Amino acid sequence: MRISAVIPIYNNEVSVAHVARVLTGHPGVDEVIAVDDGSTDGSAAAVSGVPGVKLVRFAANLGKGAGIVAGWHAASHDHILTVDADISRLRPDHVTDLISTYRAGKWDMVLSVNEYRFNIFASVTGQRIYRKQTVLPFVRVAETVGNGIEQVINHAHRGKRVKRIIARNVGHLLKHHKNDPLTAAVLYAREGWQIARTEVVLLTRQA
Repeated sequence: MRISAVIPIYNNEVSVAHVARVLTGHPGVDEVIAVDDGSTDGSAAAVSGVPGVKLVRFAANLGKGAGIVAGWHAASHDHILTVDADISRLRPDHVTDLISTYRAGKWDMVLSVNEYRFNIFASVTGQRIYRKQTVLPFVRVAETVGNGIEQVINHAHRGKRVKRIIARNVGHLLKHHKNDPLTAAVLYAREGWQIARTEVVLLTRQA
């Protein structure tokens, strides 16, 4: 089993190099693809300084969905590991847990969620491993939904074997950690809208 890791990036210069180094140094990961979604900070420079990373750059911000899809297209292998660029305390054992559970259990997808017991956003975690062939039929909708991309991936796995594991102390650099309060509020509202809109799009697709 050969695995391509995809890191979607948008203004993550503080943490993205660390994420990339963990992935490029992991023996279970065969290639690392970083997709810079039109960042306006030093994200592209930070990740391009990590040996072994294949960098894809967008001239403008197209959204997380478009970034993930670009990673799918750039990936050489069918098994896709996605890791968000803001996981500031990612460790090799977090990656090992995802990959080993996926391999040993013959799951179609494994999700890594944080340790909070009541996490309503657990199903839209960015840390997951799955097969590219399962999600490719959903490319056209996936590249348009922005932060709703994880819902599309979940939709592609309806009726399949999906496993959640707990990742402790991974550390997210959240929007309010990186932005002033007003900007963070706008970004949270935009993300919420994209997630809600994706639900409508997927319900319409099912109808």
